[in-house]
Amino acid sequence: MAPKKTTTAKKASVKAKSSPKPEDKDKAADAPAESPSKEPKPDEEVAPADGAAAPEPADGKPAEATETKAPAPAPEPEAEEPEVDAAADKRARVKCVVAWNAYDTTIDALVSKENVLSCLQTGVFALTSKAARGTVGVKSGRYYFEVKVLEWNMKGGKQGRQVRVGFSTKECGHVLGSRGAKSCVAFNDTGKVLLGSSHDQVKLFRKNRSATFQLGDVVGVLLNLGGESGSVSLFKNGERISMPVPLPEALQGQTLFPHIDFRGAVLVSNFGPDPWKALPFKVRMLSDLSQADSEDSAVGPPKSAPEVVVPVGLPKGGIFDWADAFIKKCGTTHVEISNRAAIDWVRASGVKVRTQGGSLDKPTINDQTFDVQSSGLADGSATRQMLRAAAAHGRSILYLEVNENLKGASRETTLQAVGPQYKKIAAVAVGEPSDEIKERAREEVRAAKKAEHERLVAKKKAEFDAQKAARERKRLAEQAKAERVARLEASKKKAAEAKAKLEAEKKAEAEKKAAEAKTEAKADAKDGDADKKAEDGEKPEEAEEPAKDEPKADEKAEAAADKSEAAETTKEEAKTEEKQEEPEPVWEEPAFVDDTDYSKIWFVKREAPEISENVVDKNFNKYSLPDQKEGFAEVRFEWNAASEAANKMKDFMVERQKRERLELSKPQWLTDQLQKWNETYNQWRKAATLAKPKASKAEEPAAKKAKTEGEAEDAETAAAAAAEPAIEDEPEIWSCEDVKDTGDGAPLFRSFAKEDWALLTLRYELHLLVHGFAMAAGSDRPGIHDSTVSHYFQKFFSKNFAPGYYGKKDLAEVVALVVDTVTLGEGSGCLEAGHPDETPVDTFVKLTEEARRERKARIEAGDESAEIKLNEKALQKGAGKGGSAGGKGKGQPDARGGGKGAGFKGGKARQGQMAIQQRPAHAQPAQYSQSYRAPVSARAGPYDRPASRPPPPTYSSRPYAAAGPQYGGAAYTGARQGYQQQPRGGPSFAYRR
Repeated sequence: MAPKKTTTAKKASVKAKSSPKPEDKDKAADAPAESPSKEPKPDEEVAPADGAAAPEPADGKPAEATETKAPAPAPEPEAEEPEVDAAADKRARVKCVVAWNAYDTTIDALVSKENVLSCLQTGVFALTSKAARGTVGVKSGRYYFEVKVLEWNMKGGKQGRQVRVGFSTKECGHVLGSRGAKSCVAFNDTGKVLLGSSHDQVKLFRKNRSATFQLGDVVGVLLNLGGESGSVSLFKNGERISMPVPLPEALQGQTLFPHIDFRGAVLVSNFGPDPWKALPFKVRMLSDLSQADSEDSAVGPPKSAPEVVVPVGLPKGGIFDWADAFIKKCGTTHVEISNRAAIDWVRASGVKVRTQGGSLDKPTINDQTFDVQSSGLADGSATRQMLRAAAAHGRSILYLEVNENLKGASRETTLQAVGPQYKKIAAVAVGEPSDEIKERAREEVRAAKKAEHERLVAKKKAEFDAQKAARERKRLAEQAKAERVARLEASKKKAAEAKAKLEAEKKAEAEKKAAEAKTEAKADAKDGDADKKAEDGEKPEEAEEPAKDEPKADEKAEAAADKSEAAETTKEEAKTEEKQEEPEPVWEEPAFVDDTDYSKIWFVKREAPEISENVVDKNFNKYSLPDQKEGFAEVRFEWNAASEAANKMKDFMVERQKRERLELSKPQWLTDQLQKWNETYNQWRKAATLAKPKASKAEEPAAKKAKTEGEAEDAETAAAAAAEPAIEDEPEIWSCEDVKDTGDGAPLFRSFAKEDWALLTLRYELHLLVHGFAMAAGSDRPGIHDSTVSHYFQKFFSKNFAPGYYGKKDLAEVVALVVDTVTLGEGSGCLEAGHPDETPVDTFVKLTEEARRERKARIEAGDESAEIKLNEKALQKGAGKGGSAGGKGKGQPDARGGGKGAGFKGGKARQGQMAIQQRPAHAQPAQYSQSYRAPVSARAGPYDRPASRPPPPTYSSRPYAAAGPQYGGAAYTGARQGYQQQPRGGPSFAYRR
């Protein structure tokens, strides 16, 4: 009996039968050929041949089945090193020391003599990337330098720690990959290579190696400018990590300087003479750079003392245009210290900073983006921190703080911060800019217009192409449809022909059979006759030949019709071929037309203002031009002479004083005039109400119906219009001595509607406003500017003012309504009174009546622009003695009641107050919500009918409850007065808890 195979033999047999994998075939192809016969190793078990006995062990025990490992795969062949040993070079070496350039770094990077790189990491520097560039660049040849991470600092900012090492041009910015810093190539610690602004994964030299580097790793970058494009390679701890990376096209032929960009780390660099970790080939370090292969950096210590330039310019005066031109001219010799520079730096470092409003000088930072308080970008401390760091490096500085540089005290603080070693220069950019600044702004406008034109052209071209494609699709669809129809018609015609042919064949067959049957019948009949005749002895007749089939008439007609139809089809096809297609529209690019008046363009139009208006309003009284007494060694006037700049500053101060919102106290004269006005106004309104005739009983139903249907816009205006006499019967205006009695017992204002009373109030309030401001502010103030009228209305009358209340867009249109009382000064934009301060109030009634008659005549003539569309807010009253409360804040005078003190009319009571609210006894509670308005019958006042009976009070203790009826009823004035009874409308209380 043959012994069984061992487990090893079985696996070997199965493995021999299994087919190799594709990758195994590739490896086998590269591996050397093996001999068919292979000697077994001493410790390797060999399977016996079939029929042979298995060997027994020496101890006589039966052999156990043993598992043997599969043979190890062939090792991966070693990739060939693309670099060779550096050849001997007897050329002269560079004379300067190859190291990191302390004057070509970010201001938060610190460089030691031993090439140790550390950094500042507090405040705004916790968010920024640090960078440094070498003192010498490489033009040709192959050179190498190394970097080692000594320490990871966990205060690496919100973006964490980072190291990027490589090469860049001298024009490249410090933070690699950011805007203005794309002329670079570098490897980062995450295993990627940066080419300009794009990151790519490193192509590894060997698969079992990693391109990331950690603490203690020695990282080297080899620059090889030989060959067609040149390349860079990454090494770690003496081993090649990456395949040679070709240089981008923008870097080919350029001088490249060693560059490092890091955050949250402390590093040390090695420029030679020997590498810390030997490479597989001999290489020259950067310190062994040949003079012919090198180029010195243009950035170095200033030839004289460093300078700090403090630009001074007026708001909206183009100071940022001057700063941009200055930085472009100076290049890297000066560092800009400003809020915009700080934000750009943080954004380039990878932190997403979103600004919400503000200005270029002080942008408003979104607090949710990062910790604004710790960065100092919100409170302005970031620029001070950057100023101290730049001064510690000995850099020349452009300190661009628009608001601070306009104030003398702030300028002195800035000069003290930089120290005595600096040359202090004030650059005054006030007035008309230089031609260089104008041309730069105009070029940007031209470029923007051209870009917009190109965008519109591209849009129109896309629309044209889309229409062309749509026409082509339509043509193809119609062609396909016609082909389908033709195929369908042909199919139908073929089927009809086949059917007709079949029917014709059947008919012919039937006719043939009938003819044959007839012939047979005749033949049979003849045979019978012949037999009979034969019997009778007569000669038989000869058989007649069958007549030939002739085409029938209908078949001939059908053949003729088919022939005619075929002829017509041929003619139509010929016409279709002869018909020419409509010419395809040709694209014509529209010409670029630029009709801009460039003579008026001085400065670049920016997304945000240079400085906020509210900041100017708060600080303009501290603005001044710089002087050498402040500590400046030189004061430069960049655009205009000193005298012209001083005149511009004086004009600016006068203009800002007009717009300044002063916190003035109300003069006693204005308070007294308001008290007299309120009393007189109440008397006039009562007299006007009594002078209006009552409607007859016959007219009441019609008036009620008109009011119900909405035909009467306002009951008071309609009644005034009905009682208004003809123009020729109206009394003389300026000969009237008493406006309450024109001689017939009726007042001059008998025909006033609500808009006339509103305009009368506006006339007198503007009159008081102009004279009261002059008394409170003094004669040195030019007057009330149109932008501050609402402010002083609230200040003097405790009421709001807006042109929209009178249906107008701006103050100029409102003043046009009362031009007989006030005017806007030409050029100054300030209100000017048309009457002296002691003008009697009757004069304003006469002016209002005169304007009313003129407006009425214009409306009757068809001039719709004469109509006045009033807002209810135009009828509000200001604070003062003698009135029910209204709106917010202090009590407001009203013609409907007296008393003084704080209160609320028609609004909501403040929280913590209780109010008694009136409502008719018959009303349901659901009908009177928080915005309850008493019905006409329950309201008291000179405009409403008296109530039939006083409604009982309803108590409400809810917060924000309506504090009394909105338009009348009982007047109350709060805690000071306590309780007050009106003639009609019932009691009302209001007190604080």
